[in-house]
Amino acid sequence: METEAAMVDVIVIGAGLSGLVTARRLDKAGITSLLVLEARDRVGGRTNIHQLENGRYVEEGGQLVGPEYKRLIALGEELRMTTWPHNDHGKAVFERRGRVMKFRGSMPWFDDPLGSADFTQSLVRLDRLCKRCPDTDALDTMEAAKLDATTLASWVNRSTKTATARTLWAIIGTLTLGAPPGDLSLLYTLRHLNLIGGVATLLASLSGGDERSFTGGSAELSRRMAGDLGDRAVFDSPVAAIRQYDDHVQIDTRGRTYSARRVVIAMSPADRGTISVDPQLPLPQRSIGEQLSMMHAYKVHVVYPEPFWRSRGLSGATMSDSGPLLLTWDDTAPGEKQGVLVGFMRTDGPRSVDLPDPAPEDPVQRRQAVLSGLARALGDEALSPDEYHEKNWSDERWTTGCVPRWSPGLLTTCGSDYAAAAGRLHFAGS
Repeated sequence: METEAAMVDVIVIGAGLSGLVTARRLDKAGITSLLVLEARDRVGGRTNIHQLENGRYVEEGGQLVGPEYKRLIALGEELRMTTWPHNDHGKAVFERRGRVMKFRGSMPWFDDPLGSADFTQSLVRLDRLCKRCPDTDALDTMEAAKLDATTLASWVNRSTKTATARTLWAIIGTLTLGAPPGDLSLLYTLRHLNLIGGVATLLASLSGGDERSFTGGSAELSRRMAGDLGDRAVFDSPVAAIRQYDDHVQIDTRGRTYSARRVVIAMSPADRGTISVDPQLPLPQRSIGEQLSMMHAYKVHVVYPEPFWRSRGLSGATMSDSGPLLLTWDDTAPGEKQGVLVGFMRTDGPRSVDLPDPAPEDPVQRRQAVLSGLARALGDEALSPDEYHEKNWSDERWTTGCVPRWSPGLLTTCGSDYAAAAGRLHFAGS
């Protein structure tokens, strides 16, 4: 039988970073009558750590903290967390159709001056376009509609002349924006770049920048915030239904019903599709939930007796159109003897001349393909790791994927109200 809990002022659905930051701000504002309901048995959402056989922990989800993440950095400082810098000493590797180029800085100028210049010039063009991009509330203009109907791929094809430039944009789009350029809205791309600080920030991250990780992992942010909430964070409580009334909201979970004066849904729009909402959400909020999909990808950690690539003068950073890993970096924490590489490979999508094929379904073949790709880029030592671990967020019961895919037309179809409150229901998310 279901039991009904006492009325509270606010219920937050989702104990990821957005949900817990919401609860923390409410608590600090004096709204202490609140609960956070989480479907999993842990906090952190798409941030999580995994213990390897050697006892070391690796981060399975969101990890890198660049200078553009000002709010995340401020949260870490508030929670008294420290960070450690990733190694960026040595040359990076770019593999294009079997040709391996090693370079320092942001581009392989020596091996491919034409491709490097072409890509750099496209960044300048995109920067100019970013500055003319409609702001957040101007999605009902003809300019916004035109940009939203245009794919990033069509802009790239018009703005570049070399395969190198198109490959770099394909990898950047897939990993940072959630989809190959042909599936991405140009309007969303421009708005995303403006949000993180522009094209200059993107270029800094490509050249190594100042990427760091939180000591103890990004999930430690959520654990510390949840610790401050105490028993107001409730786990193993997937929400099945939300019913909104004139003066309160009722929430049904497995075996229990909760009531609150306000509810904050802190979930990806794609993830909240399993929840029945009565009355149904307004069209903008409903459309974003129905149409926004998520990228499916593996995050892979490969552990070696030592970071052998450093003795070869390499940083461990790679980008490849052959892969199957699109990108890697050195994930060896300072003071660690063993070397760790981390990378990403896609699990679905069409074949492309600018991207590696989706990863093999067979785990043995997938592992061998990863090691072979690393050996091409970094040397034969990559074939003999101490340990191998991979994570596909699509395999998690309460997660549909990792990075959201903003397809052409979605922003202007939903409009600027897609995150606006719907009666007593509010939304939080990054």
